[in-house]
Order: sequence, then structure tokens, then C-alpha cells
Amino acid sequence: MENISAFEYSKLKLMNEEPSKVISWITILLILLCLFILFSIFFKYNLYEQYPGIIELNDHYNVKLYVDKKIFPLKKIYKMYLDDKKIKYSVYKINDTGTYYELFLDCQLDDNLLINNNLVTIKIKKRQTTLLKEIIRKIRKG
Repeated sequence: MENISAFEYSKLKLMNEEPSKVISWITILLILLCLFILFSIFFKYNLYEQYPGIIELNDHYNVKLYVDKKIFPLKKIYKMYLDDKKIKYSVYKINDTGTYYELFLDCQLDDNLLINNNLVTIKIKKRQTTLLKEIIRKIRKG
């Protein structure tokens, strides 16, 4: 019988068993990477912006919002949600305060919200996008 030192035994052990484990882990990681790439290409979702609003009483109740000019161009019409309910609105008045627009929205509100200086959160539904597009946009933005 041949005498094998501990170093040579461990070397033989690594040569025989480890490559199959490494190959199996690499294939699992490649499959997961492919699934992530497919998911990021084909899964579409909507972007939402949230803004705090104040319900004010002038002649009637309206909602006052401060929105960023860069994020919220006034040329587009967005869908707005208040308490996860879609609201129909019309822009009552717009004030330009520099970096923000002060929007006054005329909309139908529930009776429990009709309190002067009541704070509400309005969600604005924006464009539909994919995860891959957002990752690329974040990388380009820096």
C-alpha cells in the first residue's frame, strides 16, 4: 500500500469532489441570473409619486398641493388617488413659487375629509416601466 501524506490526500480529495459542487453552484447561479433578467425585462409596474395636500375652504373645498416642477410637468394629465380611490379633478388655480407649483385642485371629496386644513396624501400615477429600465436610468443618473 502506498503512503499518501495529508497534503496529497487533500489535493486528491479536492480534485475529485469539488469541481462537481462548483459546477452545480455555478449552474444554479446562472439559472437564477437568467430568471432575474427575464423578470426585470417582462414585469411591468406603475410609478407613483406621493404628495402631501391640504384641504382648504375658499368658496368651496379644494385641495392644495406643492409639486416639484422637474417631476410633475403640467403638460401631462395624470391619474390621482386619494385614500386608494381614484379621484376626478380639475386644476382650479396654479401658482408658480420658483422650484414648486402650488396647485389648487377642484375635486369631489368624501364627507369625512371635508375639514378645513385637513392633511391628506395624494398619489399620482405616472408612467408604466420595467425593472430593467429603472436600473438603467438609475445607473445613467449616477
